[in-house]
Parts: sequence; structure tokens; C-alpha cells
Amino acid sequence: MKKSTILIEGNTYEYQYEGEGIPLFVCGIASYYSATFPEKLKTYFRLVYLDLCWTEEPIGLDYSQITMDSLTDQIEAVREALGYQKIVIFGHSIFALLALAYACKYQRNTYLCVTTAGPARWLDDDIQLAEKYWRANASSERQQIFADNMTALEHEKQQKNLTENELGVKTYLATAPKYWLDPHFDCSYLWEGVCVNRKLLNHFINTIVPLYRPDESYHGLTVPVLAIMGRYDYASPPVLWDGIKDKFCKLRFSVFENSAHYPQLDEPERFTQLLLRDIENVS
Repeated sequence: MKKSTILIEGNTYEYQYEGEGIPLFVCGIASYYSATFPEKLKTYFRLVYLDLCWTEEPIGLDYSQITMDSLTDQIEAVREALGYQKIVIFGHSIFALLALAYACKYQRNTYLCVTTAGPARWLDDDIQLAEKYWRANASSERQQIFADNMTALEHEKQQKNLTENELGVKTYLATAPKYWLDPHFDCSYLWEGVCVNRKLLNHFINTIVPLYRPDESYHGLTVPVLAIMGRYDYASPPVLWDGIKDKFCKLRFSVFENSAHYPQLDEPERFTQLLLRDIENVS
């Protein structure tokens, strides 16, 4: 893994990269995802992890001015600065929305948009649908483990003075039954060395995403989209795409039958195969 810096709007940001080949930009809390990608992928793609202000807060950052548009503009500024004519844009989970938004706005500069375990929109109805899916499809044992984890987390919060970042990570670890095939899976290794700008993440989830109405933008999206979901993902289940798939003109939708919230980690060979197949058709 190599590191470098880039100047955007007067602020210097650090980014990381590895591999050789077609540039694939990972958006959101990008460095967190580096350990989830198959090694084979790095022989075909230059993986660029764009943490930007997701992990560090620039001085004087005005959160009221941060929108889905401004976040996509940041990604575009990096593409221009690095001199790439076109890129693959990747978004996982809630950051699938950011990847899709970039592809919609900067179609001429995008080979392919890849999303894993992410919704195409995240409004109240979608949130309720995901919760309903969890209640109806997760085993009683899995749901009990989740409830026990939440109880233990509340106890720990009362006993310890956790920092905002520590609480965020511990909350994610406690929700393992929704994210992983193994409800007891410990993904703490993914968080090592990653410090999240929780203020921005909360602003994105609680303010930007609820106001984002992308349906009409998808009608005009000519960039191919590869959307991969995990059959046993109880946080972002495949059913979230049922009412929106027909809005895309170039969508390849795939459900990995042996995956949960991390298809690229649960089924790396299949993930690589699909991505290579699709990029071969557009690059």
C-alpha cells in the first residue's frame, strides 16, 4: 500500500493506492475497505482509496454546505488531479449511493459503477423494508444474539467513557448478526488504524441521504452499473432493489448466495470474475 497527498479546495488530503491497471476509486471511508478486496483484483486495477474528509476533518469545514453534489465533486477533483480520463467508481453499503451519484453526474468520466451490499435509495420506506426483512428472515438465534449484543453494548457505555470513534466501532461490532454470515464474527481487524469523521458520517446518513431522491437520475444513467447483494445481508437485503431495478437501462444485478454484507470478502472469486467481465465490456 502506498500513500500520497492531494490538494482540494485549499485542503491537503491523504489517499492510499495499490495495484496496477484500470483506476478503481473506492469512495467513503475507503481505507476501511482495503482489507476486503481480493488480492487478484490488484493485478487488474489501481485501487485508489479516497478517505478525503471522511477520516479527517479539515479546519473550518462547513457541514451545511456538504451535499451529495459536493461529495461527488470532491471525487471528480481527485480524478482530474491524478490525470485519469475515466475511472471505475465503487461504493459499499450506504456509500453505494455516493458511487451512483458520481456515475450519474460524471457519466463521461466513468467506465463502470460497482456497488456491493448497498441500496439504490435509502428513504423511510426502504429502512422499514430492511427491518421487516430482518424480522421475517433472520433466525431466532441470530436475532437473540443481536439483542444480547445490544444489551452488552449499553452496559459497556454506562461503565466506560468511550470516545465517539470507539463507540462507533463497538456499535458496528455489536451488530455483526446483521452484517456477517457468522453472527459472532469479529471484524475489528478492519477498523485497525481507521479513525472516522463521525460528524460527517452522521451528517451523510441523517441529513444528506434522507433528502436524496435519485430515481429520476437513474433513468438518464447510461453508465453500466454492477450491483451485487448478499443473500444473507440483513442490513441491506436484496429486496431493497425490487422496486427500482427497472429505472436503470444498463444494470447487472447479482445476488451472491453465500454472502452477507460483504460479497467481495465472502465470495472473492465470484466478485472478481463479475467485475473483470463487466470492465472488459466497457473499457
